[in-house]
Amino acid sequence: MSKHFYYFGNRPKSLPSDLMPIVRQGQGHRSTANSPYFERFVQWIQNLGITKNTLVGKPQIDLFSNKSLVDRCAKACCHH
Repeated sequence: MSKHFYYFGNRPKSLPSDLMPIVRQGQGHRSTANSPYFERFVQWIQNLGITKNTLVGKPQIDLFSNKSLVDRCAKACCHH
């Protein structure tokens, strides 16, 4: 749960090149690795002019619009 978030879904925003080091592919995230970029990231995201706690785009996969996906997820989740 978050009280301050941005959800871009199918409308992602490109990071400026100076923030690209925060992008991590695969496993191995370290909680302090992005610390040097914190202030710059906050400045960048606030300057997008998007209200916090809003959905900018839709989820790329809308599970609720596809009954077979809903059924598969429910089955995987609830039947062990």
